[in-house]
Amino acid sequence: MRLYLSLLMMACSIAISPAFAAQDEVKTQNAEEALPQSDKPDAIVPEAAQKIAKLRKSHNEEFKEMLDQIDEIGRRHLISIYQSYNIQSTVKTVEASLDKAALACVDENPEMKESLIEAFKQWHEAVEPVLVEAKAHIDNMIIAQNYLPKNQVKKLLTVSDRLRELVEGSLVKVPVSDKEACEKLLKNMQGSKTEMISMMRETLISRPMMMLEEMEKAKEEQESSQSSTDSDSAPESDEETE
Repeated sequence: MRLYLSLLMMACSIAISPAFAAQDEVKTQNAEEALPQSDKPDAIVPEAAQKIAKLRKSHNEEFKEMLDQIDEIGRRHLISIYQSYNIQSTVKTVEASLDKAALACVDENPEMKESLIEAFKQWHEAVEPVLVEAKAHIDNMIIAQNYLPKNQVKKLLTVSDRLRELVEGSLVKVPVSDKEACEKLLKNMQGSKTEMISMMRETLISRPMMMLEEMEKAKEEQESSQSSTDSDSAPESDEETE
């Protein structure tokens, strides 16, 4: 599972400035540590690697072109949208994998059925409200920005979804359902909720809110500056001229 998450996040990553790259690396590591782990990692089917690499390359180039078109605040804002969206989508993918893993464990270990189902239910109920709130913040960030057409931003996110789907579809699934692995899955689901929620709130809610505030402040300063410029350039009235 840990390698699977690393590959998934790698497929969604982009070539950005070192400062943002370092920050994103920390968030990715925190996410991996918070999520349930497996002893048997998945791997990408070799035949799909070239197709994934080609799409990732064109996706990265398109994103870079978009970043080059806008100012520093716009770049920070767009990167925040992109990262938040992909982390949110990654959590959803991991949740789906947890569901499948729990069901596989139930099939092989019926005596664990009640505890596994309850653990997944609690994990879902803890994560879902944050995902809903995070989606609202991402939608607001897309609406609030005026540096790029909204459809262009949405297209960028749609392509990142396609890239994620390619990676997910090309993974060699290694079912793990022996009792020891299932007990570990149960323990991790029960113990990861608090750290997961903390990580999600920081990256998917607090950070986007800060970017929205920064964007609004920049807009106000721009409008104030424009207003002052217009006032200074306005022609004097006839009375003032006399």
